[in-house]
Amino acid sequence: MLLPLNDRKDLLPFVHKLIEKCTEPYWLAQEKISPSVCVGISMCPDDSSQFGALIQHAEAAMFEAKQQGVPFRVYHQDMHSALTQRLEIEQGLRRALEHNLLNVVLQPKYNLLEGKTIGYEALVRWHDANLGTVAPDIFVAVAEAVNLGKQLDRWVIDTVLQQLSLWQKAGLQPPPVAVNITSKHFSDPELFNHIMTKLQELRLVPSSLQLEITEGVAMDKSPTTLINLNAFRSAGIKIAIDDFGTGYSSLSYLTSLPIDFIKIDKAFVQALESDHNLSLVKAMLAMAKAITVQVIAEGIETHAQQQLLASLGCDFGQGYLYAKPTSLADIEQQLISVN
Repeated sequence: MLLPLNDRKDLLPFVHKLIEKCTEPYWLAQEKISPSVCVGISMCPDDSSQFGALIQHAEAAMFEAKQQGVPFRVYHQDMHSALTQRLEIEQGLRRALEHNLLNVVLQPKYNLLEGKTIGYEALVRWHDANLGTVAPDIFVAVAEAVNLGKQLDRWVIDTVLQQLSLWQKAGLQPPPVAVNITSKHFSDPELFNHIMTKLQELRLVPSSLQLEITEGVAMDKSPTTLINLNAFRSAGIKIAIDDFGTGYSSLSYLTSLPIDFIKIDKAFVQALESDHNLSLVKAMLAMAKAITVQVIAEGIETHAQQQLLASLGCDFGQGYLYAKPTSLADIEQQLISVN
């Protein structure tokens, strides 16, 4: 959108009015739709006198608004390097997905009382020849922003299921592996069919796979999200809410969802010595017990944390106390040793 601007003071009132109009709820097929919007702003001649550059600057501002969860941002010079980096990551990630240059590692999850492995969480790692090692929180955020989240999820799902199939054919018995699903992908009507088709092709039981979603996804009241949640539960695929406690869940709504686990975020676990955090963790455990949902604590690093969580009734845990994310080859050797 290109606008004449006689006075800079007129800009923000217009932007606020634009956002207000764009986010007005509307009804579609008897469903109330509440749109969201992120606006990026660049100005001529302050930011550039070239139309192409102004578009790029506005895009950089919009991307920063999305990352920060705010409705708009005005371009500033520091955004240029951020946009350049994002474009490099996007191009590299597309190349990595096309040429199978990503790696999956597994972090074990343990029964806190018995110390036995009860499953794994699949995590993605990426080392690019030009960019070096790119942190997962950075490239996953870029993937979601440029509509690569679905492709990334499917790559991880397919890689995990293929590995489980190979282990099964070798006579090994790995516990379930959980895969994180990006926010937009879980509302995809094709997700359930894709997973079930892959499971059938590889002759794997549905319970061999678990899915992890964020609180934001769980609280999405779109029909497709609820349909997928119920479909996966009926098929025998368990669902966990990841990083629980960092979002804004409605407890009354949460109790109605077909979920199997909540995962307490590591920020709470690593600050258990704080009375405030300890009270919050106790409240989460009490809530989970009330709705018959099991609890996995993330980021356990000390025996004191493990013992306290177990004494409070936490079921399972994962973290560096037990094991760091481990290569598939090393996991295979561990499975062979206990087989």
